[in-house]
Amino acid sequence: RGEPAGTKRPPPLKALGDGFAYIRANGTIFTLLILAFAPVLLGMPYQQLMPVFASDVFDVGSTGLGLLLTFNGLGALVGSLTIASMTAFRRKGLLQMMLGIAFGLSLAVFAFGQSYIIALVALVVIGFVSSGFQSLNSTLVMSNTESAYHGRVMSVYMLTFSAMPLGVVPFGALADRYGAPITIGIGGLILAVVIALVGIFHPSYRHIQ
Repeated sequence: RGEPAGTKRPPPLKALGDGFAYIRANGTIFTLLILAFAPVLLGMPYQQLMPVFASDVFDVGSTGLGLLLTFNGLGALVGSLTIASMTAFRRKGLLQMMLGIAFGLSLAVFAFGQSYIIALVALVVIGFVSSGFQSLNSTLVMSNTESAYHGRVMSVYMLTFSAMPLGVVPFGALADRYGAPITIGIGGLILAVVIALVGIFHPSYRHIQ
């Protein structure tokens, strides 16, 4: 369905400028893109620091590290499939907010739990909620964007993956100075607070469908 886009295309720089102007003028898309960057910068660096937890925090070696990553991956798989099956759920914005807050809090449990068993359970939850959050975010971005801007908006959205190293560098430096548990735990708590504040001060976000 839909009308043909036509054969005339604007110059690349004008198209790029139009895309940024569209994002800036669309409060829903702008909020969703901000929320796409927040977990990448504040939450996802835990993956790069997982070997530190395996060797220095839990002392479980390479086998224990493999289990940590496996439990995390299983949670992510189930989270993605669960979100894909929830096509009839109406309050998707509220659901995404809850998943984001749960992501931050479960990171804090993983970091401060001081138990390998607690860490395994927490990583299943982390994988589930983080994957669900990201899957839902990309779905909401696409469904709330006009078709003429799909490519440009999703190009900006894909920059979130490029931003991941920007979060890893300071997290690595902080982990060297203060320890990985404190760094990841506080990062998770800040992430939960940021997403909660977005939901509180932008109530329209909670009603995105």
